[in-house]
Amino acid sequence: MNTEFLLELSNKTSAVLDANRTLWLPEHDILVISDLHIGKAQHFRKHGIPIPMEAALRNLELFSASIVKRKPKQLILLGDLFHSTLNNEWELLITAINRLQSIHNFDIILTVGNHDILSEEDYQQLSLRCLPWYDVGELRFVHEPSNGQILPNSITICGHLHPGVTITGKAKNRIKLPCFGLSNCCLYMPSFGNLTGAIGMEWPKDARTWAILNSEFLQEIKTENRL
Repeated sequence: MNTEFLLELSNKTSAVLDANRTLWLPEHDILVISDLHIGKAQHFRKHGIPIPMEAALRNLELFSASIVKRKPKQLILLGDLFHSTLNNEWELLITAINRLQSIHNFDIILTVGNHDILSEEDYQQLSLRCLPWYDVGELRFVHEPSNGQILPNSITICGHLHPGVTITGKAKNRIKLPCFGLSNCCLYMPSFGNLTGAIGMEWPKDARTWAILNSEFLQEIKTENRL
């Protein structure tokens, strides 16, 4: 079963696409996660949508397991860390990250997204740096790939879009799955949050996509099998 794909982004940088919706950059000891949307389950419950809290706990379990697996020196969060206003999932996140940092001692960068509306004091509880974007060598990390933030002669790694790919079968059946996407020197990250879903995108013919099934299987999808 394919759970990882090694992608050579350049002659300087390789990237491991993981079926758990994370990106590992071995040359830099950097783990990248996008669009966690922690707090979304409680947000739904507040508005009368009966989402079980087990969904939120499962999200944090996968988040913690990803850090334990890679043991990064740096964790880069590509925006939309928390879904909306504070709720009790924030305390769960603080507890999880503080425990992980005490064991693995990693730095955290948050490239601020449109859902990151908490106060500076709230983010200080996580000992993270909030930046509009973050550069490491030829790599630029940013939440949303717009507003002139994609630079020439660089590789942009971004979130925000919750990318998905629609696969068509011989019987004209279709399924939409979250995916990684690579197009025009921009690597699009799938959303990590388990309540975020995926948005079908019209990928260019020369784009490469890797579909994810249940965080357990990762497969590159050829152009002829994409919608």
